[in-house]
Amino acid sequence: RSKGGSSKNLHSMSGAEEAFGAVAYMFKISTEEGGYNSGRSYFLRVYTSEMRDDWLNELNKRSLQQKIFHDKKTQFERMQGRLRRFYSSPPFQALVALMIVGNFITSATESQWNPDPESRAFGAFQEIDLAFT
Repeated sequence: RSKGGSSKNLHSMSGAEEAFGAVAYMFKISTEEGGYNSGRSYFLRVYTSEMRDDWLNELNKRSLQQKIFHDKKTQFERMQGRLRRFYSSPPFQALVALMIVGNFITSATESQWNPDPESRAFGAFQEIDLAFT
């Protein structure tokens, strides 16, 4: 953690290391487990402690701005974002595609077979059609 830093996600590494004959300062940025970057760690190197502190202060400031922005979102807006991600996900898109293909095949089979309205098959096709809608 830098001297001026306050975010729990920003950490400094060891004070300095020797790199090509010059002292280099490093720090580590750790993302939240289960978040967008799934707990990855990023290591950044700068050549002065002032540069390191400037980076950490700026990252902390931006992180706080994003937190404030996120907290201002209403419950409805947060739910809307979650639903957008869910409906846009490849598994859900594949499920919808399979349902469309299944409905098409069922409707084509029903129209080719043309069951009698009094038969059990007609009732089964009606129930399947109801399930797809």
